[in-house]
Amino acid sequence: MDEPRPGVAPRKPEEGWPTTAVGFQRQQRKAKRFILIVALTVMVGPVALVGFGFLLAAIGSGSAWSLLGIPFMLLGALISSALPVLVVGIFVFAAWAIITRYYRKPTAASQPSAVPAGTSSAAHPLAAEIALLE
Repeated sequence: MDEPRPGVAPRKPEEGWPTTAVGFQRQQRKAKRFILIVALTVMVGPVALVGFGFLLAAIGSGSAWSLLGIPFMLLGALISSALPVLVVGIFVFAAWAIITRYYRKPTAASQPSAVPAGTSSAAHPLAAEIALLE
């Protein structure tokens, strides 16, 4: 932790953020590792399902086991074709959330009062509209 300097109040770190450069690099490596694992799972998962379906069909050729491989093949094909739509949907949802949060109409409680200190809010008929304009 940083040594406190005389005359300067110590700065509290934001919650969840490391206070040293080494801690920050560790957190970055952990995040990169997590993203890599998720990306590999998303890419390899459907291929593994299709491969398992083909394996079941090859091992159980001539028996009912070969029919068990078909759902795995179909599931892998469905997941691999749905992933691009999922990625686009995530980006659209994120953009929608950012836009709606930015253009949200402020409530009267979150805005400071625009009414002069000597008058009450009931005395000023346009206090709510003035607060929205400010």
